[in-house]
Amino acid sequence: MDANLVRQLQLECWKKEFNITDLNAPLSKELQEGRKKSIRDLQNLIDFCLERSLKPVLIFPPVSKYLSRLFSENVREKYIYSFIREANVKNIPFLDYLDDERWGDEGLYFNSFFLNLKGRKLFTQQVLKDLNLNNVYEN
Repeated sequence: MDANLVRQLQLECWKKEFNITDLNAPLSKELQEGRKKSIRDLQNLIDFCLERSLKPVLIFPPVSKYLSRLFSENVREKYIYSFIREANVKNIPFLDYLDDERWGDEGLYFNSFFLNLKGRKLFTQQVLKDLNLNNVYEN
C-alpha cells in the first residue's frame, strides 16, 4: 500500500478518535468542553508535581515531515499551542520538537506518528541534553 495513503488513513483515524470532522473548522461545543477538561487535568497534574517538588516538563515530540505538513499554522495554534498556553499557567518548560530539523530523517520513524528504536534513543538523548540531564542516560 502506498505510504502516503497509509499516512492519510492514519490521520483520518485520528480525527475520528477525537471526533473532528474538519481540522480547520471552529471547535464544536463538545470539543470545547473536552478541551476545557483537558486543560484543567493538565493544570492539576502540573500542580501535583510542583507541590511535591518535582520538575514537570511539557514535550511535543517530533513527527515525520509528511505528518507535519498536514498541520497548518491555524491547526497548530488551535490544537497545540493555544492549549499549551492555557494549561501552562505555571510556565513550566515546554520543549517543542514538532518541526525540529534534527528529526526530519524518515529513517528515524516506523510510521508517521512514532519514532523507531533508533529515533527514540536519539530523541531521549536530545531531551536529556536539552534539560541538562544527559549524564543520567546510558545507551
